[in-house]
Amino acid sequence: MLLLVGCTMPITPRYSVSTKNVLELRDLYGNSPNKIKVGEITSGIKGVNCRGVDIQIPDRLTVATFVKNGFSDELKLAGVYSSNAKIELQGKLLKFDVECNIGTGRWLTEMEITIGANTFTIQNNYDFESAYTGDIAYNNAQQSITPALQDFYGLIIKHPDFSKALNATK
Repeated sequence: MLLLVGCTMPITPRYSVSTKNVLELRDLYGNSPNKIKVGEITSGIKGVNCRGVDIQIPDRLTVATFVKNGFSDELKLAGVYSSNAKIELQGKLLKFDVECNIGTGRWLTEMEITIGANTFTIQNNYDFESAYTGDIAYNNAQQSITPALQDFYGLIIKHPDFSKALNATK
C-alpha cells in the first residue's frame, strides 16, 4: 500500500486598496498641482513566517515590492500618482514581521521614508485575532496583512512631511 501525504499553505491574498486612504488622499491632496511617484523601496527582509511556516507573498513578489506596489496603488486610485512626477518617495523597509502569539497576533511594520530632503520613520503595530492552533493563527496572519498595510499607509499619508511635499508650490 502506497500512502502519499501532502500539505499546502494558501497564498496570501493580493493587496486591495483602502477606501478610507483613497478618500483621505483625495481630500487632502486632490487639488494639489503636485503629484508623487514611489521610487525604490529597499529591504534586507527575505520573508515572513508565522510559527515557523513561511507566509507566501502574492505573485512571488519580494516583501519590498509588495509594500511598494500597495502604496502605489493607493496613490494611483486617489489620482495623486504620476510616473513622471518630480516628487519621489523612497524607502528603506526596516521591519516587516508578524508575531503569531496565542490570543493576539501582531504585524510590525517600520520604514524609513525619504521625500526630497526630508527623511522620517513610520512605525505601525497592527493587532489581529490569533489562536492556539497554528493553522488558524497562520490563516489569520495572512488575512490581516492587507489591513495592517492599509493602516501603515494611512500613517504615511497623514505625516507632515508627506503633506509638505504634496502641498508645496511648484
